[in-house]
Amino acid sequence: MPSDFGDESGERLVDWLEYIGQSAGDSVMCSTADKLKSAFHRARADSTVMGVMNESEGLNATWAKLNMRDFEALPEYDTLKEIIGKRLDADAIEHDFYRDEGGRDWLLFKTEDAAEVSEAFRDLEERTEKALDESLRRRGKTREQARDEIPLEERAKSAREASKALDAEKAREKGLDIDRFEMRSK
Repeated sequence: MPSDFGDESGERLVDWLEYIGQSAGDSVMCSTADKLKSAFHRARADSTVMGVMNESEGLNATWAKLNMRDFEALPEYDTLKEIIGKRLDADAIEHDFYRDEGGRDWLLFKTEDAAEVSEAFRDLEERTEKALDESLRRRGKTREQARDEIPLEERAKSAREASKALDAEKAREKGLDIDRFEMRSK
């Protein structure tokens, strides 16, 4: 199975989604996979932004940290940390997870590896899609069948949340572009 997904992190994604599907149902498995993909997408943007900000601000910071709040909100968070850790290990990216005094979890990595961390999260986002398809296939279902189980009201709520997240991301990108321009003009 690891060869189907490139390494152990892909296999663990399938296992994680199957666990979610068995304990909560196919529709929850699909919506949880969507939330995980969104978390990877946001983390990808945040890790890239963090590296760019450190460079543009002239910081000589050796380490960067990425807030894990989006992943903490998902079921089986420790399994997700394991999946992320294995994926970063596969690329030999030095990293660590730690919890601050406020109880927030962070992924610590070298600022010079920001682009590689972003790429690893992009890969995990894509693997989540494949893992969902594989998990549903094993259960004898298609995505459409599983999503049809989700009440229309819940699907509409998810669509609204996704739209808000996209708008927030676009606003953040515009703000970052302005910051870069101002930095260069000084």
